[in-house]
Amino acid sequence: MNTRQIEYMLALWEEKSFTKAAKRLYITPSALNQQLRHLEKELGTALFERNGHSFSLTPSGKIYMSGARNIMNIKEQAMKQINAIHSGVPWISSIRIALHQNFYRFFMDYIYPDFTQKYPSVELSPIIVTDTSARMEVEKQDADLAFIIASGVSSSLLGTIPVRKEELHLAFPNHLFPDGLQGVPFQEIVQKLHPLGFLSTPLHTFGYATEYYLNRCGLKPNILCHAETFATLRLMLNQQFAYSLLPLSAIKETDKFAHCSLKPEAFYSLSIVYSNTLPMTDPVRELIFMFLRIFDFESGFKNLMDVMEEGEKIH
Repeated sequence: MNTRQIEYMLALWEEKSFTKAAKRLYITPSALNQQLRHLEKELGTALFERNGHSFSLTPSGKIYMSGARNIMNIKEQAMKQINAIHSGVPWISSIRIALHQNFYRFFMDYIYPDFTQKYPSVELSPIIVTDTSARMEVEKQDADLAFIIASGVSSSLLGTIPVRKEELHLAFPNHLFPDGLQGVPFQEIVQKLHPLGFLSTPLHTFGYATEYYLNRCGLKPNILCHAETFATLRLMLNQQFAYSLLPLSAIKETDKFAHCSLKPEAFYSLSIVYSNTLPMTDPVRELIFMFLRIFDFESGFKNLMDVMEEGEKIH
């Protein structure tokens, strides 16, 4: 199976340098450039745009690279299965899922045991990443799925399935309201929060949305520091010196801080991101169903069923 030309083009795109790609491939830069010119002539279109030191794909180049990665993935899986036959060692397929560390414990406690029991021959590999890079992992096909905060993706190569929608609460020191919050107007709460600092949260992956929610209710956050996990954020909030945003499910009865709904209400979404360019195998589909069953999010089921009915690369 000769895929040398494909390997050349993938190396060129990944390295974004003729010199680096050629060194990786053990050929000369001029030989690599010749291969590129030959391929572009054969296709009748340019694959790369070069402007000084910048290196980007043309629309045709994006299509080519997506197909090239698929071919190399298929080749890799085929070679593994062939080697397994000859060696007598059972072939183990794998599913790579990118997720934020906030969800790692949840994944290992509620998803991993049931999945590995049902598919003992499938290796399930979590990859700890930020929400932003999780999308990139799937787009680069370094991950099969991603479980992320927020649902919007801008790439045509990716699809999303909503898993959960949850209300966000404003959390703040309880000593600001020693008599409790009953009957306290929301704007009075906002006024008392102005002098305090804001604890940036794992929800920073919303980008502008977090700031938008706060600005919408009259708050301009003065960010003191960032908490990487909800557990860390709760510990900091319980020190009663700042305010933040938290999903309602992340707040425990033992927490000392006060909290309330935003006005108007605000929500965040959990979604599964998948590749539009790869086949969705039975184990991958079952993994998605497991997430949806745990969260019992009907629209997520409907979205997945719609994808299946439309035949978007599901076999």
